[in-house]
Amino acid sequence: METTEINDMPVANIRKARSSNFDMTIAFVGNPSVGKSAFFSRLTGVGVVVANYPGTTVELTHGSVNVGSKKLDVVDLPGIYSLGASTEDEKVSKRYLLREYPDVIINVVDATRLERNLFLTLQLLEVNIPMVVALNQMDAAKEMGIEIDVEKLSETLGVPVVPTIATKGVGLEETVLAAIDEKLSIKNRHRVHYDNHILRAIKKLDEDFPEIGSGIKVRALERDEEFVKLSCRPHDADLLLITSESITDDIEKAHGMSISDTIVRDLYGEAGYIVDRLTTQVEHKVTFKERIDSVLTSEYVGITGLVAALLLTFFVVFTVGGFLEEGIVSLFEIFLISPAENLLAGSHPVLSNVIIYSLLG
Repeated sequence: METTEINDMPVANIRKARSSNFDMTIAFVGNPSVGKSAFFSRLTGVGVVVANYPGTTVELTHGSVNVGSKKLDVVDLPGIYSLGASTEDEKVSKRYLLREYPDVIINVVDATRLERNLFLTLQLLEVNIPMVVALNQMDAAKEMGIEIDVEKLSETLGVPVVPTIATKGVGLEETVLAAIDEKLSIKNRHRVHYDNHILRAIKKLDEDFPEIGSGIKVRALERDEEFVKLSCRPHDADLLLITSESITDDIEKAHGMSISDTIVRDLYGEAGYIVDRLTTQVEHKVTFKERIDSVLTSEYVGITGLVAALLLTFFVVFTVGGFLEEGIVSLFEIFLISPAENLLAGSHPVLSNVIIYSLLG
């Protein structure tokens, strides 16, 4: 493993300076607090580069690592819940994916909140970048009695899914090896089963814009101008946005809600359907530690235990501490104070007192 440091400079410039030195770029993408940064830290070590994304105060963290004969540029993107970005962090993550276009995405997913996390995963599948899913916090899911059929999840999504525990480094090597596998492609990936109105709208747009991907057309229907303009040539982007606007109005009238709400509903519905098919809730065996926790955190025993612990702490501090203090002071008086007094005998009283009391202090 090898890391490289570069002075603070815009990310675009970092990419240019580093691209010639690297075989691949891998981007870690996921919801906030799913273990993404823990993964990144274990993979890259401490020698990383932190730089603001151009025109923002949002920081991106770059690191590098050697895997076999390949040298990888690894970037940890800010946490993002959706590609329909609303916060500055989410906008930066979206812009990085669409402008910098990494070779592979590692989508870190929280196994204990799979349905919520799959909302982003399904959107990322519509972006034509090879992807690996790191199904993280599998230990926590097991403790909660959640069993996930990882193999079927991989088949359903059409991408490799690797069970991981980021804090312990479990599955890290397998995830990276899956990401750099030359067989990794964007073919046969899962596509969301949108509402019939949206599917007909996409089909209609396919006739006018056959070369533009369906994921971009969905974002156009959602009126995400930035996404479309970052994904298409300027002329095509403008035409696609204009064409989709009239279609969008018809869909919103038919549904009685905004098209964004319709798409969000379909995405969550799809995520829920996948989770229902591939997860099982088993009876959770209560551990000895959990039994103790439940007792010590109960209303009456918890407060009583807290008071008892504080009293015990004070007792230990004043009894054991007092005993140790007496012994230490006695040693100082025998081996330091008494010899000093003998040496200073006959000297000026002020000098003698300053030295002796300083030593006592």
